[in-house]
Amino acid sequence: MPNTAPPTTTQAALDEKLARAAQKSVANYGFFIPVATPDNLADLNSVTPACGIKIFMGSSTGSLLVNRPEDLERIFANGTRLIAVHAEDEARIHTRRAQFAGRTDPAVHSEIRDNETARLATELALTLSKKYQRRLHILHLSTREEVAMLRVDKQPGSRPR
Repeated sequence: MPNTAPPTTTQAALDEKLARAAQKSVANYGFFIPVATPDNLADLNSVTPACGIKIFMGSSTGSLLVNRPEDLERIFANGTRLIAVHAEDEARIHTRRAQFAGRTDPAVHSEIRDNETARLATELALTLSKKYQRRLHILHLSTREEVAMLRVDKQPGSRPR
């Protein structure tokens, strides 16, 4: 995955990562690169080789957040690569964070990032995927609401790839 320090957002960063992997890896590997940012649309479609494009729709990754609808629309509308999303609705995360302000116990993480936070982002990604005919992987699928939504949308006779 591309959310490394520094993040893999360009061809030069991928080339460096490929060189390190070629020297050290003892297993087959592939890179989901580049990671999308609001400013690297050209790189998203030109960096090679890449398994696909990774988008962080929620803010668990620092500067790699892509949550504005117009930025997501531009990414989905341009190119043909598979898009893989970390599906969390950023606006809901902010609202929930304010609701649970002052809580520091580890369980609050799951309360802030509740099922609705995942469902909203997955729904948006699925809508854009269909609109622009882009292959989509939902990473870290974690809620029954998302599974139900994807089951309804599944093509008859299709199998997971």
